[in-house]
Formats: sequence, structure tokens, C-alpha cells
Amino acid sequence: MKGNWINQFKDAWKRFKDNVSVLDLNILNGEDLSAWENLFMGKLLPHLENEGCLVIAVAGGTNTGKSTILNVLMKKELTATDYRAAATKRPVIIASEQKAKQCLNNSMFLEFEARKMENKEEAISKSLANHILLVKEEKSLPDTYLYLDTPDIDSIAKEHWEMADKIVSAGDIIIAVMNDSKYMDEAVIKFFRRAYEEGKIVIPVMNKVDRDNPESLQIADTQIRDFMKKVEMDENSPHFYFPRYPYNEKFLDAPIKPLTGSDIELRDYIRSFPVQETKTKILERTISRFKEEFTKWYQNKFEKLFKHSFSKVKIYEGYLEDTIVGKEFKPFPEIQLVKDIKRELRKQIGNFKYFMLFPTSLFSGHRSEIKKLEINTEGVNEKIKQKHNEMIEKCFNELLDWLLKSEFISEIDCIDKNINKRLHELKNNQDAIKKKIITRVERLLSVKPEWLQGEIEEIVKDFLKSPNLRGFYGTRIISFLLLGAGLGSMVLGMPYFGPWTESIAGGGMLGSSALIESVEYKRLLKSINSLYEKWKEKKQREFSQILKEEVLQYVLQDVYQYISLAEQFDKEIQDIFNGEISLKKENIGLVQIEANDNSQNNAIMEKQ
Repeated sequence: MKGNWINQFKDAWKRFKDNVSVLDLNILNGEDLSAWENLFMGKLLPHLENEGCLVIAVAGGTNTGKSTILNVLMKKELTATDYRAAATKRPVIIASEQKAKQCLNNSMFLEFEARKMENKEEAISKSLANHILLVKEEKSLPDTYLYLDTPDIDSIAKEHWEMADKIVSAGDIIIAVMNDSKYMDEAVIKFFRRAYEEGKIVIPVMNKVDRDNPESLQIADTQIRDFMKKVEMDENSPHFYFPRYPYNEKFLDAPIKPLTGSDIELRDYIRSFPVQETKTKILERTISRFKEEFTKWYQNKFEKLFKHSFSKVKIYEGYLEDTIVGKEFKPFPEIQLVKDIKRELRKQIGNFKYFMLFPTSLFSGHRSEIKKLEINTEGVNEKIKQKHNEMIEKCFNELLDWLLKSEFISEIDCIDKNINKRLHELKNNQDAIKKKIITRVERLLSVKPEWLQGEIEEIVKDFLKSPNLRGFYGTRIISFLLLGAGLGSMVLGMPYFGPWTESIAGGGMLGSSALIESVEYKRLLKSINSLYEKWKEKKQREFSQILKEEVLQYVLQDVYQYISLAEQFDKEIQDIFNGEISLKKENIGLVQIEANDNSQNNAIMEKQ
């Protein structure tokens, strides 16, 4: 990773998270995300580049006496205690004057709003918001230590253990407070195992042990060792106990004694850790754990979600391109192309030559296309427009029908819910969207592209330069002269000259027309048809883009945005992690998809 990776990662993640959070996808959640995000936000970002300070967090299950243990460590009643379960509602920081100021400036616990604690009862008050972090200044503490009292890690109130989870991620030393009924609960074991795996120093303390009872001490030792075994700690690690005291007895000066052979009590044991060395070692293990958890999330959640999103987009776009546009939309420009060819011919050889040399039957082939519309040439444009609108509506209706009938089978349902929601919005607004599509396509078809004129000019030049037309002009002129002479002889009463002339002229006309229509006219029509196919394919692609923008981007709006954001985030992560973690877009398989009562869709899936 780069030396300045902390701030780079912070900026990249903030951009991605902020942008994705406004999308209606609900995808940034889950334990795999919080596992590394809490480490980064709670530990690495605020602590990696700051002065060394050991954060000692007192944590445990419901009603184990965490606040009592913290007060004993401080030898003062700094935070309120209560016999009721889940009494502590929010985290409390006990810190020196300097560290308290840093906390109040929100430079050490980024996911909370730090506020000075005016009285100890605020910790159990229900009136303050859950995101409040109470800060209590304690002048007797050195700058190298900071203590935390946390809500229950197994509270019935979910927000309590979520807060504890975040706040303990910032810890270096975790005091695991338990009693004889709260040391093997699944939630407790899971919480402290994770803390230990993250590189934290976990120190177990059995609270409420019977005083002056060797048997109770033996039981407490056995219970803690069972706990450490479940947490996968060394069973011989230092562990401590604190006796049960009557409610009215003073005990704040009492020691928290070890259960092992050592005589060192908990306060002194905590202070025995070399601050800078311990902090550095924990941060190194935290970085390793962060990278491991982030990679797991990136590959199992982020990459999976991206591939799933990308696959669905390709399914939609593939159906639109191959089925709707490729087969159903066939725009009608042949008549206009023939008119353009005739116009270009007149332009290149002149109107007089065109009239004298080319019979009216030369381009009569396009009349058969007009007949298909079953109208006279006067109403052809309106009829073409009507046909186009019918095709556009058919494509739109078939696409919408296919989308509504489609059923996606996947392990990720957040995207499906989003798509289904937008599909029904599309259905409710389909008339307005259809009208907008028709307007856009009409405008698209009415605009003559620049490249088309160049193609027409080349076709005409190629036609006029054809070897088959050599001598055609002379033949055509002679035939007209002979025809004129024949007609003149008939008018002037020259019976013997007229029939021969008429036959020669007619033969010249028919021969020349046959030459053109049987060879060059067919080649010219082929060129026109080829140009039409090229124009049609381009218009189909453009129409496909319009349907994509007006339909697919309506339905897949959030998915398209997520893919774009994910690709950008991936590029930034590759740069930060030197390419070790990157999105593998190769071999993205298409998700399974079915459309009820839709034979076209079944054909597509067989093809794929």
C-alpha cells in the first residue's frame, strides 16, 4: 500500500459511500462491511498518524458491572451505575485534559458526536441521542491512557451493541467484564473473539465473585479459562477477578486482583505495557486485519454485487438489441433514397440530358414499395410516419411486456426490488414515455445524415462510369432521331419511310432500356439496397439507444449509477493497494432469467 494510503482510502470510500447511499438500493450494510469499516474509521484513521495513546475499553454483557469496574480502575465514581440491565445508554470517555480536548474536537472517535459530560447520570439518561459520546476530564490520568465505558455488547437494544461495536474498534486494551452467568453467551464470545483477532489485548475480569471463598475463586478461574478457550486466547493469559460487595460498602480503592500466580493487580498490569511499542504493534495487527476483512468484503460482497448488476444490465441490453430492434424496427426510406439518386443524376449530367437519355421507367421499381403502403404517392409521407409509429409502439410494448414478465433468480434481492419498483413506475407512466420516444424517433428519421449524401454521390458516379453505358448516349440520341423521323414521316404522309424508322427507333429505345434495366439498373438497385441496409442498421442502433435512455435507464437508473461508481472506486482501490485488490470483470456469467409466457425470451436464453 502507498505511504499516504489512509487519507486516499478515506476520500475514495467517502465518495463511493455517499454517492451509493442516495441510490435506492440499500446495499451498504452487513457485518462484513462493518467489520473493516469500524476498524478503519474507529482505529486506523484517527490513531495511525496521531500521538501514541492506549485506549482501554471496558466492555461486557448485560448487567455484568462494567461501569463499576471502570470506577474502581479510576478509584472514583465517574460514571453512573445501576442495578437494572442495559443501564449505560451511551459511551463515556475518561481522559486527561489534553486528550479530552482532542475527543471534544471529534479527532479521535469519528463516528460519534463528542460532548462534555456535565454529570455522571447522563450516561444512563434516555433523553440524549444515541450518537452522543460523553467526555469526562480526569486530571489524574496521563496523556498516554484513555478509558472507555461502553453499552452492553448483548443488549436487547440493538443500538447499544452497535455503539459498543464501533467504540471498541478504537480500543487497544479491552477489559472483558463477565460474571458467572455471562461468560459463555454466544454474543459475548463472538464479540471478544473478534476483538482478539483484530489484535487487541483482551484482559478477562470475573466480577461479583464471593469474597474469602477459595472455591469461588477456583470456579471463577475455570470459567475464565473456558471463556479464553472459546475466544481462542492463550488460557494462561493474565486474568483477574473483583469481589461482590454490599451496596452500601465502599470499594473504589479495592484492587482488581489476578487469578493467576502473579501478584500484580489490574491497574498496574495495564500500566506495565510500554505505550508506544504496544500501540505500534496493535496498529500493525489492525492494518493486517483491516486489509484481510476489506479484501473479504471486496471479493465476496462488492465484486459479487458488481458482477450481478453488470450481468443484469447485459441481459436487458441484449434483449433490446437482438430481439426488439433487430427484428421489429425496419424504417422506410427507400422512396426518399430513390428520389435522392434521381436528383443526383440530374445534378451530374444536367436536366436536359437526364430527360433525353433516361426513360421514366428507369426508377419505376420504387413504385412497388409505394403499393405496399396501399396509398397514392400524395399521402406517402403521412403513411410512412404512421407505419413508423406503429413499429415504435410495437417495440416499446414488447419490451415493457418482456420486462414485466421477467423473473430474475439470484442471491441478491436488493437490486431486484429496485428494478421491480421502477418497472411499475414505468408501466404507470408508459403513455408519456411512449409519446416522448415517438417524438425523438420521428426527429431522428427526418434528419438526413451527412455521410449519406457522400454515399449517394459515389453510387451515381459509379453508375455513370460503368463500361456497359459506353455508346449508350449515342444509341439513345440516334433512337430519338429515328423516332422523330418516323413520326414526322407519318405526319407528312411518307408511308414507305415511316414504318422502318418507327421500328428502328422503337428497337433503339427498347434495346437501350433493356441494357440499362437488365444490367446497370439492377446493379444500381443493389447499391441503393445496400445503402438502405447501412442506413437502417444505423437507425436501429440509434433507436436502440433511445429505448435504452428512455426505458432501460428509467428502470436501471440506480443500477447504471452503481456500476459507474463501483468502477471508479475499483480504479482508486487498485491504485491504493498497488493492484493487489481489483475487480475481476472477466468471465462474468449472465444471471438466470425467465420470462413467463414469452417464447422470444426462451429463444434468447437458448442462444446464450
